[in-house]
Amino acid sequence: MFATFPVLVGQTTPDLSPNPGSMPGAAALAGLVQGLAYMALLGCGAGLIIGAGMWGVGASSNPYQVANGKRTIVLSALGAALIGASTFLVRYFFNLGTGINWPL
Repeated sequence: MFATFPVLVGQTTPDLSPNPGSMPGAAALAGLVQGLAYMALLGCGAGLIIGAGMWGVGASSNPYQVANGKRTIVLSALGAALIGASTFLVRYFFNLGTGINWPL
């Protein structure tokens, strides 16, 4: 199977370099992704507020609610950190993938 792969592709390695100018509507898609990141950050902010409220209300009588509030705060903060690092992570793994040499 893999022995026929170089014959099928003509033994050329395609050059993959993302270029937003080569696709119509790329600016709209980029704006959509930025809007989704904004909405996700709003959700993380709401999660922090809700978690703090759960922690505060449960502190007087319910230790399980305190634990859930703390977990909500930590997961919301982790989500916000991942959203903030998403550009770096995508670029890092793309560069990692382009360094892989297929044994042709």
